Amino acid sequence: MKPILYESLQDEGLESRVADRYRADVDALARLGFRRLGLYGETLLPAGVLLLFPVVIAMLLKKEVLAWRGFLRITFAYPLMVHLEEQAYALPLGMGVKFYTRLMDETLVITANFPSEEIANMMTKVYKSSRKSGIETAWQGHREHVDSFIQGGKAVDGWVSMEKFVTLSSREDAEMI
Repeated sequence: MKPILYESLQDEGLESRVADRYRADVDALARLGFRRLGLYGETLLPAGVLLLFPVVIAMLLKKEVLAWRGFLRITFAYPLMVHLEEQAYALPLGMGVKFYTRLMDETLVITANFPSEEIANMMTKVYKSSRKSGIETAWQGHREHVDSFIQGGKAVDGWVSMEKFVTLSSREDAEMI
């Protein structure tokens, strides 16, 4: 069993807390053309809570929004944003923001504006870069990275949805766990 469940959330109480916590990042992303797609969550199952306990503590220190979902089940909730012109997602987190773009051949391009594990896996087609920067600078860097793939003959997937993002996020974590 996987230690983390990736999911779309429907919870008004969490929605309100997430809106308050991430208001500044959501506003900054809106100025760049992003709009809200929905409420995204990562639920740590009992094995995940135990396995990732130091990560859980770090997330709590960054004031991540969480909900207890039973014995040793913790859900962290985030606002998921989408840029319809660029077909990209933005995920504000306690440490910063991550941008995601999926290409038609299943290539996944991720950019974080905070220090994070970098990935360049040609087998799984997952490419993640990270550098401490502002949201606008990271977005520009993400677009340039995606453009480099487009210039190489790839095309951006023209359809965004919460379900697709859940799959993308789990692919990213599979590279790191």
